Amino acid sequence: ANLADTLDIVNKRSHNQTAEEILRVMGVQAKGEGAGRAAGREVVKSFLTRTGIEPSCYNVADGSGLSHDNRMCPEALTHLLVAMAGSEEAAIFKESLARPGEDGTLHARLDSAARYGRIAAKTGHIRGVNTLSGYIDTTKGSYVFSVLTNGKTQSDNGIFDAITIQIASALA
Repeated sequence: ANLADTLDIVNKRSHNQTAEEILRVMGVQAKGEGAGRAAGREVVKSFLTRTGIEPSCYNVADGSGLSHDNRMCPEALTHLLVAMAGSEEAAIFKESLARPGEDGTLHARLDSAARYGRIAAKTGHIRGVNTLSGYIDTTKGSYVFSVLTNGKTQSDNGIFDAITIQIASALA
């Protein structure tokens, strides 16, 4: 599969095993056959540092995001999204994100947000942690947003959707 198809699986459909495999492959490409997750984590950490994100703002434990040892502060996440928007792969990355009313993890969410702009985002859920981060494209420009909660035992989809719609409304 090519990069666009692989990112589509990871970002739009949120397929954790594929994300984990990407981390392993990055490690092999960086350090050679026999390298794996640890080398892949080093590749990711190096990339985050090159984008200007302080190492104290993140911890990379795995590729899937399923480890509770993964950490990224909100400023780092939005900084990463801005960096990705300015990268050579920006169009491929943005197209790989889920969109309301289309396929992927947002297919049945954020329907009313479309009147304010086009949303492309990545969802994230692990016990006690929920996230929704991405881009809102309006006639005035493209904006980055990120909504995160910790310590919740229930899904925050309704709250996240309401916040995202309010952000999109304010930016339109």
